[in-house]
Amino acid sequence: MTDTTRFVVLGLGAARSAWFGDITRWANSGAVPGEFIKCLSVAEVRVRLRSPRPHTALLIESGLPGLDRDLLAAAHDARCAVIVVGDPSLAPDSLGIIGHRLTADFDRTDLLAALRATARRVAPVAADDFDLDQLTARAARALGDRSGPDQNPPPEPDDRDPGLIVAVTGSGGTGASLLAMGLAQALADSSRPEPDGLRPAARPAPHRHPVLLADLRRAGQLAMLHDCDPAHPGVQELAEAHRRVSLAPAEVRALGCPTGRGYPLLPGLRQVRMWPTVRPAAFRCGLDSLAASYGHVVADIDSDFEGEAEGGSVGVEDRNAMSRISAMAAAVIMVIGLPTLKGIHSMTRVTSDLVGLGVAPDRIVAVVNRSPRHARERARLASALADLIATASNVVPACVVFVPELGVEGHLRDGTALPAALGRPLIGALRAVVARTQSGGATRTADEPLAQRIQPGSIGVWAQA
Repeated sequence: MTDTTRFVVLGLGAARSAWFGDITRWANSGAVPGEFIKCLSVAEVRVRLRSPRPHTALLIESGLPGLDRDLLAAAHDARCAVIVVGDPSLAPDSLGIIGHRLTADFDRTDLLAALRATARRVAPVAADDFDLDQLTARAARALGDRSGPDQNPPPEPDDRDPGLIVAVTGSGGTGASLLAMGLAQALADSSRPEPDGLRPAARPAPHRHPVLLADLRRAGQLAMLHDCDPAHPGVQELAEAHRRVSLAPAEVRALGCPTGRGYPLLPGLRQVRMWPTVRPAAFRCGLDSLAASYGHVVADIDSDFEGEAEGGSVGVEDRNAMSRISAMAAAVIMVIGLPTLKGIHSMTRVTSDLVGLGVAPDRIVAVVNRSPRHARERARLASALADLIATASNVVPACVVFVPELGVEGHLRDGTALPAALGRPLIGALRAVVARTQSGGATRTADEPLAQRIQPGSIGVWAQA
């Protein structure tokens, strides 16, 4: 029986590359069993990799600016083997995805050997089979389930346990950025030596600095609030540096801007329109490097987590990449809101979006900022918030924290330390949630109450006098 399967090869190289013409001639003459598709740009390669049609191999010239983590991750997601042509030193494989390497003067035998060693064959599509639904289903079967464990590239090896990532989010005007500053300051204060010279139990590992505050919002304001130099490197430089390789902890810590509150700051985007410069795979690796370099990373993120699955737009998912990736990587996510009708509604929406993203409810902490001081009013807010979240997503948050109204404008203007009461409730909730999740505590559903009444005499008995 004749084998009708063939290779479908994508090619991307510099202008007038000699091997382009060679492979085209071999494919047209049948010397290479397959089809060769010449691409003009990295954007065209990405579009073809995301199309329903399966591709078996990508031949790309080393040294091209577009050969980075995100392109390798896209090829890995599409089960498309990557073959690099040219100088291997110009295309380091930090992800372990490059399947084969060829010299610039390779011949047909070398190409066939590389394809047979790394790429799979696919069956040709008949002319009467070009139905969109059938083609999409066939491509899905050929590519496998992209939601499985092979969707992301394999993580890079690291012999150290990562630090703790804490994400702080909330809709506009809730004071989420301010509370992120307070939490970072509280974590920095808790890591300082005690008067007797002893370190607290939560002291980070010796190779890490205690805490970093990272501005990961598209329209972040933390650089302005800390009077940081606009030219100081930030998240853009972090993502750009991780497009091909990983930075050492000392190089990562050099990106932090010193502040007067005990923690460095990673500034955010200089302009909102610069979000396309932060590619998802490079940012994911950069976030891992931050966790490897600091004991705690407090990430101030947006409250928009929409992706391709929700809205059908790849661009929207890329725009929200920083918030989506940070939320999934965070050990604890604090959702900030105000004690108003709109504030409680916004907290419910953000919490429901996080649960829809895949965040475990036992990692979500609801924080009511500028809350009333009366215990009865706080109990009413906690009950209303739990009922609304349970109705929207059938879960309840890990806990509800109340932060009172505090005058901080003078501290921000003068650059002095923030009031300790701003971060003290947050650090207590953080430690409680981390301790509970590490001990294997189960996630509560909406059917389980936040607290249970205890009948008198059910715990112990009175001692007789």
